Amino acid sequence: DNHRALKAERAIATWKDHFVAVLCTADPSFPLAAWDYLLPAAEIQLNLLRGSSTRPDASAWQHLYDRPFDFNATPLAPLGVKMIAFQPRDSPDRGSWGVHGRPAFYVGPPVDYYRNFRFFDPETRTTRITDTVHWLPHDVAFPGHRPVDDMLACMHDLSTALRSLVTNPPHDLDNPDA
Repeated sequence: DNHRALKAERAIATWKDHFVAVLCTADPSFPLAAWDYLLPAAEIQLNLLRGSSTRPDASAWQHLYDRPFDFNATPLAPLGVKMIAFQPRDSPDRGSWGVHGRPAFYVGPPVDYYRNFRFFDPETRTTRITDTVHWLPHDVAFPGHRPVDDMLACMHDLSTALRSLVTNPPHDLDNPDA
């Protein structure tokens, strides 16, 4: 009854943790109802991160597909990042004077295409593939270093310097011989 010892239970827990991290780092305006579009790419990410249990020199992805992952042919980006997806001239959604791109969210690489991106269009609620994008990443607060930390460090340095001046006053600057 110890779930931590079972390999399958550990794999499920790892998958859940990874997918929660994917959702937490997605753009805040990413529609959570579209979470299922992220599943194939999250699986690719996790299999690239995990090592093979029978081949220590290979990732799980390489073990499954018997070849290394080609990042040039299949570029990856953070899942759920906002982007502008190019619309080709012959697209039915683009008029002759229409905009050349539309706001969308990256949902993963289309592995059968060379250097393309799969995106979710919130307006049509569909996924499509394009080869031209402009990324619009949002600010992610990383733990640790914040501007307020710099300010507090400066205040600490200043107070230390002032205390040092009180206990060890400088020599008389007007009279260098003193």
